[in-house]
This record gives sequence, C-alpha cells and structure tokens, in this order.
Amino acid sequence: MSELENPEKVSRRGDTRARLMEAAERLFGERGLHAVTLKEINAAAGQRNESALHYHFGSKARLVDAILNTRVAAIDRVRVQRVEARVLALIHISEPT
Repeated sequence: MSELENPEKVSRRGDTRARLMEAAERLFGERGLHAVTLKEINAAAGQRNESALHYHFGSKARLVDAILNTRVAAIDRVRVQRVEARVLALIHISEPT
C-alpha cells in the first residue's frame, strides 16, 4: 500500500474520525458528494451514534475539507521527496569529476 493510499496512521482516539473519513471518501467516490447523507456515512463507518460525524467535523463541508487536507498533505510529502531526489541528482550530475 502506498503512502497516498493510507496517508496517516491514526491513534486509537482518532480511529472514529479516520473511519468516518474513509467511509465518506468511499461513498463520495461511488455516488457523488451530494448523493450521500451524513447518516449513511455514520452507518458505513460503523457508528451507532448518529452525532459522531457532527462531533468530529461539525458539517459535511468540514468533513470534505478534512479529507482533502489529508490527501493534499500526503501528495505534498511525496512531491517534496521527488523534488529533493531530483535536485540531488542534478547536483551530482553537475559536479566535476
């Protein structure tokens, strides 16, 4: 599994939040953002407490922001690694032998 597929390992306390995000991302991908209800996300995440999503995110918009921020951070880490590797390669090529 690549870093982009599982960008963050979460603590025990963050498990509910992570499960909600994973369920929401999967449902949004399958059916679209506006076709998925918060109740469906809670159910898909195995939450019996219907207020879990509101507790962790406050709204669907903030849930989407959290998902995007997590994915952007993962993409950014990979991008930085690639840029640094390329810079090192260019420095190595330009060094006189």
